[in-house]
Amino acid sequence: MTKNASAVNAGIWQLLNVLLFALIQLIYYGYFARILPKSDFGVIAIANVFIALATLLTDSGLGSSLIYKQDTNGGHYAIAFISNLVIGLFLGSLLFFLARPVSLFYKSELLEPVLKILAFNFVIQAVGSVSNYLLQKKMKFKALFYIEVLANLISSAAGIFAAFFWHLGIWALIYSALFLTLLKSI
Repeated sequence: MTKNASAVNAGIWQLLNVLLFALIQLIYYGYFARILPKSDFGVIAIANVFIALATLLTDSGLGSSLIYKQDTNGGHYAIAFISNLVIGLFLGSLLFFLARPVSLFYKSELLEPVLKILAFNFVIQAVGSVSNYLLQKKMKFKALFYIEVLANLISSAAGIFAAFFWHLGIWALIYSALFLTLLKSI
């Protein structure tokens, strides 16, 4: 397969991934919008802002450098893994310890435990990030598609199951988010 054909193929798989992810999330959050109070969605929205900010800082450009650098070796991947793990631990710890002041600022008692649990997402994400970069570098977008769609389907189904049968409410969303990151990292 030529480089152009490989790039087009990768683009198609990536587009399918994004579209299917959006569809699954629409159904998933649509279900939770019907069963959760609006205040719980406010807590999730606030938590997602902090998660998004920290996620931007987690990569710190190492993933892009691994993908675009031509002559990478095991040492490069080891450094990226350790660096991402340290950054993930730092940001996760920071979010964990700032959860109380943030929850006081927003006057939400529920926000503190939500942020503390979601802080573990950074460590889990850091563990699987180098594998993700390696798949991207090798243009294995079909494999990434299957990994991400399967992880999304399983974690969404688990979240809906937990909400429906165990009546976990907002915690079903939180645990489902952690489960999604864990599945993608594995």
